[in-house]
Amino acid sequence: MNSSGTYWAEVTNSVCTARDEVTVNYNSLNNLAITASNDSLKHNEPLYVEARAEDLVSWHWDFGDGYTTSVPSPAHVYEYAGKYTVTLAATNKYGCSSFKTYNVIVAPHLFVPNIFTPNNDGKNDSFKVAYNGKGLFKVKIFDRWGKEIYQANSKDFEWTGNGSAGGNYFYFIKTETGTYRGAVTLSM
Repeated sequence: MNSSGTYWAEVTNSVCTARDEVTVNYNSLNNLAITASNDSLKHNEPLYVEARAEDLVSWHWDFGDGYTTSVPSPAHVYEYAGKYTVTLAATNKYGCSSFKTYNVIVAPHLFVPNIFTPNNDGKNDSFKVAYNGKGLFKVKIFDRWGKEIYQANSKDFEWTGNGSAGGNYFYFIKTETGTYRGAVTLSM
């Protein structure tokens, strides 16, 4: 049965048969929905979601990146770029449960500074980037004559410029989302 209404019930045993009319109130969660602030997010942009249905009493959100919560209208910021499926499992006051999913894409973000000053003042002492990807990452640094002077295979690299003179250097960065080239100034 999947709708409210009046139904006939009949019970039979070896001696007799009894019939009666029964009214059933069916309180399903067929109307469960997720309302979200956006399905395409920028780096560090929070996703706001809300469960929509009548008489909800419990919520379990899984944001697809290991973060879960049981509040009705949570917010979440994804650490990494990528595609995620948000899953909501909810229950109404009648004990009926249902689930819904919502797909979200978090855009890749790469910030590359254009200068660094390795003077041990605690500010910009090394050349490093901010990147929210979690896959392929390679960086190479070249001097002005095209000679490779540094390389790393981690987005957490830090080039301090040790042994290099002040001036312009060129970087080549390859990630799962693209290839980036540019210049950085090492200022003494």
